[in-house]
Amino acid sequence: MNFKGSYDFGNLATLKNYTEVEGFQPRFDNCLALTAYNDQQILVLTLTGQLLLVKNSLSACLKQLCQHYRIYSYEMDVYYRLAECRTQGLIAGNYRLVPSQGTSNPHVVYYNAHFIDSKTYSKERYRVLLTMDNGQGDFFQLYIDASYRSFVRILSAAERVSKYQLQKVEVEMRRLGMVKATPGWQGSQEVFQYQRDTDQFNDWLYSTLILAVVTAAFENSYGEKPDASFSESVYNVLMMVGRKSRAFIKKR
Repeated sequence: MNFKGSYDFGNLATLKNYTEVEGFQPRFDNCLALTAYNDQQILVLTLTGQLLLVKNSLSACLKQLCQHYRIYSYEMDVYYRLAECRTQGLIAGNYRLVPSQGTSNPHVVYYNAHFIDSKTYSKERYRVLLTMDNGQGDFFQLYIDASYRSFVRILSAAERVSKYQLQKVEVEMRRLGMVKATPGWQGSQEVFQYQRDTDQFNDWLYSTLILAVVTAAFENSYGEKPDASFSESVYNVLMMVGRKSRAFIKKR
């Protein structure tokens, strides 16, 4: 391992060797972690281990990232409801920008989980300790001031959301003939059961995402949430997906 440095994001006063810049936009592929430095600046650890003090608020930065990758709040709401977690990250398949704790916490650190090589808890510093692999042969250590139990719970939920998204893509690719069955497995009961379950899940997810959009539009137009009969009516319109997915929806 080629260790390049150690960074304590739980004590920003120790991170002084930074460069002040304007206009840098953190993305899934150009940084390891970021956090609010103050109301108007964020501290970013780039993929090469450089610290940048960027003139931008954390909320504005995250909004810009969502716009760049087309990550929509109504979509994240549905996926995280499935994952049974209130603390949401920004997830786009294999890309996962995850908060270290509750997003309203002023000390929250967002880290790109797809670069994690290992995680543990440092009893010496009382910090979550991440070893990050930038994919270029360089490793970095990040110390984050957070409850390890909560940290793992939030990270696990983000991984489930990623799985749900990729599963949805897999179903669409199979439907469009872009994915073929593995040789020797065609017609097997295991593959049939898996495809049936993922198809039903995808139908339920598709219906739920559309209902979330329609519900948001209803609230914006009428200033109140639609009643149960309206939601049921929307589901009925979407029921062309078949009776089996209907049963799956009711189970959820």
